[in-house]
Amino acid sequence: MATITRIFDILEELSGEHQHIPDVLACKMDGKWIQFSARDYVLNANRVSRALIALGIKKGDKVATVISNSPQWNF
Repeated sequence: MATITRIFDILEELSGEHQHIPDVLACKMDGKWIQFSARDYVLNANRVSRALIALGIKKGDKVATVISNSPQWNF
């Protein structure tokens, strides 16, 4: 296991040997448990980062998120 010192180091760790973990995050939607695998986590986090870049967000810019407690908050 690599040393994790920054929050985005988690993505690198999940992309490696842990990419097949089936339930890194889970939530209940419409009464059913929905699981997100390590691969789902990385793919969704990368989608969010690309969307922010497409919106013109740059290093040093401040971004606030307002969202209820859910796996999507982590992405």
